[in-house]
Amino acid sequence: MMRNNRNYLSSRAKYAGFTLIEFLVASALSLIVIVAAGGTYFMTRQLNANAQKRLDVQQNLRNAASLITRDARNAGSFGCFSTSSVVVKAESEGVGATVGKFPNFTDAERRQLELDPKKNDGFGLKLISQAQAQAAGFDLQGIQFKGNAIAFIYGKGSASVTDNGIPAPKADGSASPYTLGTLTVSDYQNEPDISNTVASQGELVVSSCNDAFGSKAQSGSNNSITFAATQADELTKAQRSSGELGVTKLYASAYVVADVNNVSSLLRYDLNGAGEWQGPQLLAKNVTGITPMFGYVENCQNMSDDVSKHNQETFKFTENLDKADLPAVVRLHVTYRYPEGDQDVDYIINASVRSGSSCSTTLPV
Repeated sequence: MMRNNRNYLSSRAKYAGFTLIEFLVASALSLIVIVAAGGTYFMTRQLNANAQKRLDVQQNLRNAASLITRDARNAGSFGCFSTSSVVVKAESEGVGATVGKFPNFTDAERRQLELDPKKNDGFGLKLISQAQAQAAGFDLQGIQFKGNAIAFIYGKGSASVTDNGIPAPKADGSASPYTLGTLTVSDYQNEPDISNTVASQGELVVSSCNDAFGSKAQSGSNNSITFAATQADELTKAQRSSGELGVTKLYASAYVVADVNNVSSLLRYDLNGAGEWQGPQLLAKNVTGITPMFGYVENCQNMSDDVSKHNQETFKFTENLDKADLPAVVRLHVTYRYPEGDQDVDYIINASVRSGSSCSTTLPV
């Protein structure tokens, strides 16, 4: 009897396992754990993806801000020459806009880059509408501006000019007391901005610290650049012999928020070597607007002998460019949205203008 019981117990131990109910309960619990773990995994991935998208938007805006601040800092500068000095010198000598001439470029006018102080908004800054952009040759296929583009105009690259002092006849055949010298290949072959402009016959700016004029780049003999005598006469003999002569490429960049195939984005255009607008370059998507403000210095009394009045200037911000001066600061109020977001987020870019109406460089005489 005891032997039979042992056989029965050993038989049960041999075939012991989960019942069907136990298996179903265990399966249900395992499924719940797997679903919960999977949900957590996919939720974490989605959160990481959204966080990465936000980081991408912020990084793109930081990169755009770096480009804008660089272009704004250079606005109105052409080597030693600064367009802001045109007004400063004219006001100090009381002769209007005849001092510090900066003749227009025919091609530059067509591209909304006229450099006449009496016409150019800000002498290095311009607000360009979509109609003006189209006339200037912007690529606007599938693009609709949301407001105006803001353009920064300045000289890019730098090379020295040698004045050979050889007289040459003017265009009308009359005698010229002197002519501008040549820019030899050793002066500009290592400056890609200058050499590419020469190769493309784009626009150059020749300047001293007091004056400037524009010229189409023309390769002369011995791989040098020569300038017409009539253009050379824009610079006085004293200015030309001062050792301050230089040449830069006429350059500009423009930033605008536009709908690109129904996606609101921040775009950048700039001039190539031939002086033609190229782009657009996509800087950031989901940018919904950009509002420029221009800061001008007021109550600058650094010329006063009373030291207590120094460094007491104030700033006035306005949405309008002053045609008589460059601003000291450009402030861009950018709004954007995160992916899947429904509210605008503010992003402020403050960029100083080196040639602007700064009071810090004004000292008593």
